[in-house]
Amino acid sequence: MRMKKTGGGRIVRPWSPSFRTPAGHGRQTDLEGITIMKSNQKFFAALTGTNDLMKRAETFLMASCTLTLVAVIFIEVVCRYVLFISTAWAEELSRYLFIWLTYIGSAYAIDEGGHIEIDVCKQVLEKLQNKKFREKALSALEVAALLTTCAFLIVFGKIFWAYMMKIWTTTQTSPTMRIPMGYVYLPVFIGTVMGIYHCLYHLYRHARKIPAAR
Repeated sequence: MRMKKTGGGRIVRPWSPSFRTPAGHGRQTDLEGITIMKSNQKFFAALTGTNDLMKRAETFLMASCTLTLVAVIFIEVVCRYVLFISTAWAEELSRYLFIWLTYIGSAYAIDEGGHIEIDVCKQVLEKLQNKKFREKALSALEVAALLTTCAFLIVFGKIFWAYMMKIWTTTQTSPTMRIPMGYVYLPVFIGTVMGIYHCLYHLYRHARKIPAAR
C-alpha cells in the first residue's frame, strides 16, 4: 500500500483527503472532460443519424412524387390529344403532387444550402485578408441566416398548424378526386418541421465548430 509522508513526519494514508495531489486532481478533471466529450460525440452522432434519415426520407418522397408526376402528365397528354378523353383527375393529382414535391424539396434544400440567397455580404467577407477573422465572420453570417430561417419556419408552422386543424375538422374534399383537403395541405407542415430540424442541426454544428459534411 502506497503512503505519503508529510513535512512533519506524519504519514498520510491513501484514503485520507490530504493524500490527493494536484496532479491526481488534474487527471480526474481530464477523465471528466473525456467523458463529457464522448457524450457530446454520441449526441452529435444521434443528431447526424436523424438528419441523414430525414434526408433519405425526403429523397424517397421527392423521387416518388417526381416519377408519379411524370406518369400522370404522360397519361393526361395521351388521353387528351390521342384518345380525346377528359382527364380532370390527372390535372388535379399532378397539382397536388407538385405541392408535395415543392415543400419536401424545400426542407431538403435547407440542409444542402440550396435555397436562393443574396450573397453580397458573403462575397465581401470572402475578400478579407485575415483568415481567422474571415472564417469567424462567415460562420456568424451563416448562423444569422439559419436563426432567421428557423424563426420564420417556427412562426409559419404554428400559424399553419392552426389553419390545418380547421381543415381537418371540416369535410372539405378536392373537387374531382374527393381527397380530404387535409392530405393536400399536410406536406406544407411536414416540410416546415423538417426544415426546422435541419436548421437546428446546423446551428448545433456551428456551436460545436464542426465542419459541414456536404
